[in-house]
Amino acid sequence: FSSTGPDIGHYTQMVWAKTTHVGCGATRYKQPGQWYMTFLVCNYGPGGNIIGEPVYLTR
Repeated sequence: FSSTGPDIGHYTQMVWAKTTHVGCGATRYKQPGQWYMTFLVCNYGPGGNIIGEPVYLTR
């Protein structure tokens, strides 16, 4: 698989096995003469996405 887009760091944080909490917020706004824009921001805890650490846990 090859991609020229941004890194996948945000995906791995979403599926990080040790993450137990997530909080999200959104806002929508429109500048004059522009389309409406929506921003969605999420924070995960405890933080993960650490290089060299496994994303998933085994049983």
